[in-house]
Amino acid sequence: MHKDMLLTAMLGWLVSSAVYLVGGIDHLLIAVTIFVGLDYTTGVLSA
Repeated sequence: MHKDMLLTAMLGWLVSSAVYLVGGIDHLLIAVTIFVGLDYTTGVLSA
């Protein structure tokens, strides 16, 4: 159980640090993620 707690804390720290560093460009990252998902989906469908 101690390993799960440590892993959760490390993952939380990593995600919160990434959010802090990204700052105000979160809308841009959301748009890029959507386009990457669409590109992947259309690539799989055309294959």
